[in-house]
Amino acid sequence: MQIYKISENKKSPIEVLKENRIPLTDEERLICLKEKAVWHHGPNGEESPAVWKSKNSKGEIIYVTNTHRAYQTSSTLKGCINKFHDFIKDTAFVSNRAIKVANISNRAINRAIKVANFEGIEDVMYLVQDERDNILREYFDRRRKKGSMMSWSVIPFAPLKKIWEDYSRHGVVHNEQGVNAIADQMLKILARLQASTDLSGHSSPEVDATHLSEELGYKSIDGKNTDFYFDFLETPYGTPISDYGLPQLWKIAENLPNSKSAEDKLLLIDQMLNVVHQRGDLASLFIEGGSSSLSQLSKEPEQVEASGNNWYKTAVADGEFRDWKNKVDKIKDEVRDLKKDDKDLDRRIGKLEKEIKELNIGHRRFFQAQNEFNSLQRRLERMETVTQEWNNYKKEMDDNIEKKVEKHTKARIGDIAPQAY
Repeated sequence: MQIYKISENKKSPIEVLKENRIPLTDEERLICLKEKAVWHHGPNGEESPAVWKSKNSKGEIIYVTNTHRAYQTSSTLKGCINKFHDFIKDTAFVSNRAIKVANISNRAINRAIKVANFEGIEDVMYLVQDERDNILREYFDRRRKKGSMMSWSVIPFAPLKKIWEDYSRHGVVHNEQGVNAIADQMLKILARLQASTDLSGHSSPEVDATHLSEELGYKSIDGKNTDFYFDFLETPYGTPISDYGLPQLWKIAENLPNSKSAEDKLLLIDQMLNVVHQRGDLASLFIEGGSSSLSQLSKEPEQVEASGNNWYKTAVADGEFRDWKNKVDKIKDEVRDLKKDDKDLDRRIGKLEKEIKELNIGHRRFFQAQNEFNSLQRRLERMETVTQEWNNYKKEMDDNIEKKVEKHTKARIGDIAPQAY
């Protein structure tokens, strides 16, 4: 299970396809390039195939083309190329186009974040894949100096502090645009953190950096490449790898894109910052000043409470109430499913009871027919006995008659014979 999945038990179709991904053949790559089904992911913006393929458990090949927002599949390469031109290439994020290989910098990434406007957690899930590609493109950039670190951007502390102080005083967010920008940047950083964790081999199942680099048209990354794994996968803010913080962050982040109000978003951002605050190595990767800045923010609720304003308690209570309501709704769904299963079980039991009843009726009918057959058989046996007795009696009578006839004939012959002489 990949640690940035939304569901703990169920994988989305695109995740299953990615797990079973296999390399394109040289011929397939050439066809993609010839048909212009490409992204510009090469070292200097050269073309690379926008189609990849996966093999399912039955051994069937499925061709896939995707961006963060959407994906399409086909059983043939030609069909997938058509879907790329007809639909997929038009769904590419502006943020993808904003980050160019030739000019990867914090400024470019920040500009991309501002126009991202994530509409759902699926957007961020696809962004993880693109961030892996972006990191590899940055590593293989010809202008990159050996031993240099990957680029990274953090949330500026000043605007976050101002929004938080304003919310502390009034209980309302006035700068909704600022909160939305911070929320998008939180998701952007989270996606990049997940991507760098994947490439470092710390995710489960492991992501093959060598395979991904080859898919982008680069040379393989040796497992002993210290320049990549130790020098490049590093930032001025700390090592962008996390084994334990990511699952908690993703659990909160899945609610962030669909939050209805700026206040809800700010509370979710606060929850995510609490997670990274507890793990000091993550705090510096998300916010300017790291744990020190977050410690300043964490004092605000105490100051608000001391001033007699209870909006913060209310907001926290509302959040806890929503959490409990979600849990109750989940339990209700489970009970509903169990009742549905019970009804289905009752229906199946009723069907079995009906079949058993029919079997019992059939058994009784068979028993009755067997009794009738046995009775008829006994009658037939008695008839055969009577018939044999009758035949014996008839034979005896025929023998007696024959003897009497013979005796009478001889007597008649004896009476006639003397007169003849």
